[in-house]
Amino acid sequence: AAAAAATAAASADGTNSKGSAMLGGDGTLGDSWVQCPAPCRNPLTEILCTPTHIWAVDTKDYVYTWSLGKRRWINLKGSVRHMSASPSGDVIWACSKSGSLYHRAGIDRRTRIGTEWRKMDMKVKSIAVDNKRSWVLTANGSVKLRRDVTLAVPTGQQWDDMPDVPNNLRYLTAGHGVLWAITTHNVVLARLGISRHKPLGTSWEMVCPGQHFQHVAIGIHDTAWLVNDEGVVCFMHNVCLASQ
Repeated sequence: AAAAAATAAASADGTNSKGSAMLGGDGTLGDSWVQCPAPCRNPLTEILCTPTHIWAVDTKDYVYTWSLGKRRWINLKGSVRHMSASPSGDVIWACSKSGSLYHRAGIDRRTRIGTEWRKMDMKVKSIAVDNKRSWVLTANGSVKLRRDVTLAVPTGQQWDDMPDVPNNLRYLTAGHGVLWAITTHNVVLARLGISRHKPLGTSWEMVCPGQHFQHVAIGIHDTAWLVNDEGVVCFMHNVCLASQ
């Protein structure tokens, strides 16, 4: 499917060029961007959404969360550079500037923001959390799959190594059984063949050959959001079906 330009004003992670938070029009693909109150004066570098909360990281690595029910920002203890959450919001992982890996402990059916960050024994460049599994791009460039990642066991049960990993990956994103990556040359790759019997997938395929993207995020409704090198936000439909 061809990517269609949506807007040049904001990036796919929901922040504009000044680092303010932006919300889509109707909660799906939307038809406009609406600015909402930012949690701090520092520019935001990352935003992610779970069913009950919005999470934000600023340029000083402070973490904030916005309750969709209470509609206010809360500053969480600890500092991280990058976060990833499962589509269900049951599992949240993060990594620091130095590459230390953490998971958000204390998340349950009542406490959806958890209670603290707990360190895991891994150095990473990027993380991508999905329902029941998590992916990490390690400091040495390998890709690992963590199986059986659940609300009860947010750290998972078993590591598996992906055998065929391009040597220039810099970023991972995942959701609903789909894994995409970005290379250091801003080329987007999709992992094909992921299934219950082949959880690591079978091969990589280039997304939108000839085009380059700074950022990509797998979203709801089988949709991927991409930001190209000119800062234009694009989306693609049916990515989950196309990636099987």
